[in-house]
This record gives sequence, C-alpha cells and structure tokens, in this order.
Amino acid sequence: MLLYQPSLDFIVSFIACLYAGIIAVPAYPPRKNRSNERLQGILDDCQPKLLLTTENLLEQIQVACPAAVCLATDSIVVSSNENPLPEISSETIAFLQYTSGSTGNPKGVIVTHRSLAANLRCIQTGFGFTIDSVMVSWLPLFHDMGLVGGALSPLFVGFPAALMAPNTFLRSPIRWLEAISRFRGTCTGAPNFAWDHCVSRVTDEELQGIDLSSLQIAYNGAEPVRAETLERFAARFARYGFRYEMFFPCYGMAETTLFVTGGTPAWKPTTMEVCAESLERHVVKPLSTGEENVRRLVGCGHVHLDTRVRIADPERCEPVPPGRIGEIWVAGASVCGGYWNRPEDSRETFGAHLSTGEGPFLRTGDLGFVQDGELFVTGRLKDLIIIRGRNIYPQDVEQLVEKHLTFLGPNSCAAFAVDGPSGEELAVVVEADRTLAATARKRSTNPTEEFPEAETIAQKIRESVIEQFEVPVHTIGILSPGTFPRTSSGKVQRHACRDRLKRAIEYCAANARYLSSV
Repeated sequence: MLLYQPSLDFIVSFIACLYAGIIAVPAYPPRKNRSNERLQGILDDCQPKLLLTTENLLEQIQVACPAAVCLATDSIVVSSNENPLPEISSETIAFLQYTSGSTGNPKGVIVTHRSLAANLRCIQTGFGFTIDSVMVSWLPLFHDMGLVGGALSPLFVGFPAALMAPNTFLRSPIRWLEAISRFRGTCTGAPNFAWDHCVSRVTDEELQGIDLSSLQIAYNGAEPVRAETLERFAARFARYGFRYEMFFPCYGMAETTLFVTGGTPAWKPTTMEVCAESLERHVVKPLSTGEENVRRLVGCGHVHLDTRVRIADPERCEPVPPGRIGEIWVAGASVCGGYWNRPEDSRETFGAHLSTGEGPFLRTGDLGFVQDGELFVTGRLKDLIIIRGRNIYPQDVEQLVEKHLTFLGPNSCAAFAVDGPSGEELAVVVEADRTLAATARKRSTNPTEEFPEAETIAQKIRESVIEQFEVPVHTIGILSPGTFPRTSSGKVQRHACRDRLKRAIEYCAANARYLSSV
C-alpha cells in the first residue's frame, strides 16, 4: 500500500511496484484530527503486507497501521545487488483502485495491466495527447482522475506534467491558474465543483498577469457537469485567454480504469434543454413552446477505440429505445477485472448481459441516454428519489437550493430520500457558513432556544422546492462548516449526509434538544 502526500516519491514508488509485480494500493495517509474511517476500511479490505511512505510520515503511519511492515522509501540505501524482475502479463494485477463509495465501505477495483494500457490509449486518442502536451493537475494521486489522468497519461505518452497538492488548490485556487499560466499547460481538469470554486474565490487582483490561452483541453468530469458552471467560468476568465470551446466534458469511473467517453479537442460542449417533467418518466422530450420546467444537460462525448456503451432497462436488461433513459452499461478492454475479494459484487456489477445475449457489460449504476452518438448522463440509479411515483434527480434539487441560498458554496447541499409515514420523503442537508455557525454557537448555552436564522433557511428551501418540484421537503439539516461529507474528488456523499442527519435527529430526541432545522 502506498501512503504518501502528493509528491514525486509517490510516482516513483508506484512505477516501482508495477515493475516488481507488487499490487499497488494508492491511499491518502492518516490525518491528524480527521476521521480515518475510509482508510481503515481499505486496510481491512486489502490486508496489505507492506506500507510504503516517506520518512516524515513513517511514525504516524506505524501508529495507525501497527500490523503491517512500514518502509520509508526516501531513506532506503540502494543495494548494488539486482534481483531479476518478475514476468508481467496483460492479466497481471497492476493496482487496486478504491472507489469513493460510502465512507466505511470502499471497494477495491482490480486494475490489470491490460485495462490500464487500454484506457491510457483511449485517453491519448480522445484527448489528442502528443509529446508536446503539458499537463497541470492538483487532483489527488490516490484518485483515478488524478492518478491515471493527471500522472500516468503524461508518462504513457511522454510529455511533462506539473503536479500540485489538492489542499493548495482548495485553499488558494489561483495557484492552479498560476500553474497553467507559468508552465503553459495545454491540458488540465477537475470535477465540476472546482471550476465554480475558481469563479467564487479568485479575485481580479490575483489574476494580474495570468494567461490561460495555452490551454487546449479543460476537462470536467467525476460528477454531473453543469452548463451554468461552464458558462460562468468561460465568461469570468475570457479576458485571461480562456475560451468556452476549451471545455471537455467527459465521463468515466474507477471500474473502467478512468475514461469512458469524451469529445475531441476544440469540440464545443453540447448542451440540450429538455422537459424536466419528462425526465421523471425516463423520457427525453424536446421543449415545447412556453415550457417553464426546463433542465439543461451537458453531453459527455462519445466512446473511443474498442469501448462500447449500451443504454439498458436496469430491471429487464433490455436495450431501451431511442429517446428513453436507462442504465449506462460499458464494455471494452478498459473495463476492470472486478472487485478485490468480492466475487458476488463482481458478478453483479461486471458480468451483466443484455436480453439479446450481448455481454458481459459493466453496470455503472448511472442513468443516461445517447443522442446522435453522444452520451448524456442524467443521474445515479441508486440516488434517484422516488416520491409518490415521481422520479426526482437529487442534483436538480441541490442545484436549486444552492441557487436560493447565497451562502452555499459548490457541492454544499445534499438531497436524498428518507423513510416517512407514507413512504419515501425528501430530505435536504446543507453546510452552514462561518457566520451562521457563529450565531448558532452563541445560542448553544440554551439548547431549547429558537434559532430563527435556521428557520429562515429552512423556509427558503421548502418554498423553492415545492414551487419547482411540487414535493414537500420532509426534513432539513444544517451541518457545521467543514463537516459536510464529500469524497476525495469533491463529490457530495449523499449516503454519509443521510447517516449524519439520522444521528443528529436521534441525539436531539434522546437529549430533549431542540433542532429547529429538522
């Protein structure tokens, strides 16, 4: 297992594991004053015999992982005795790539040398990489988008990459833009929230001297791509050389090594306006004149090389007709070999066949459709909220709430279903800003005191949701700053938000506390 802060040491150790036939398991090291539940879940699942890290982290990791041998690779004395390297085949396991998943139950995706090489070739073709390309990335190296896209793709093709720590970007997003400008980056990318983060946090004063004109590809993936985000970023940074056609919406996941679909360089992103009510019935309906309930979708490009995508009815396993939404199924050499030590999950997820006999396919759990050869992703199958027969996409509710609550940052709202007296009900959790949190602390001496600010927020949420979706919000929770559950790539962890809300309700009931927002 590789436990490093983002650094060159990680890359060198990762490549060394590939050569030596050691199954690498990239993971972020334990952090002080932070929950290490996910890391412990990975340790319990893969049972590593050797932990590789650096000298400054060695003692901390030895305490956190006492059962395994720990080695600091930056203090090794290299021996002159060279042992022969093992033979590596295409089916040899290269590394385990743990999914973000729920906090305590990550799954190790088995990435073979075959699937890794195949996906790197797809990325090279889709992104148009050459030896003249320059990558700039702050994405975590233990995450598929950062490791395969940001680090291994440049190594595979043979072009330079400038890497920076994720926390550097999160604290100061201007550093990302400075790196693009300084190194004349031709390619960079991040999940949707990062582009919003730049728009809201970077000031005009910080942008003096910034030049983004070298970019050819600005990829956006790993979470739903929002048309409004693309437009805001392009408008905000147009004067600094950024062009809208630089955006490269794409789709992928750990189970396919990384990349599934994407456009081609200089391909302007495709957007569609469809009837939101028809999407609830899994139908893609063009807008009628005067239609008010509109949802804007961004296309995620097409497949490359041998990758195949089918849209299937998730229950009948039948191909859905054009104009219908179904589950996205993927096949091709990039699809991985299953989950580590999870044979039943592997068969269910990686061994699907259509009713026509075609297969096997990977069942992605994502919903979408194909229009003119381009994939449009509409949501997650398991995150779908079904209330009184209506199918509601959580990201639609989240985007609406973020629009009406000005203090919310990107990916600071989660919508999900909870059990109510008459079936599923809608719940919303948001992250408070520091001003609201400070007001709440002043009232903490009296747990039964009213909290009018929270009630005002809850009322705004209820009114906006009922107006847009005609569905009441059953439960609303407000989390303290810094406690909102997100994955390493910034995606909202809706299941973790639901668990946190449930615990808060139980605590208040048991201690006779007043929770005005619930």
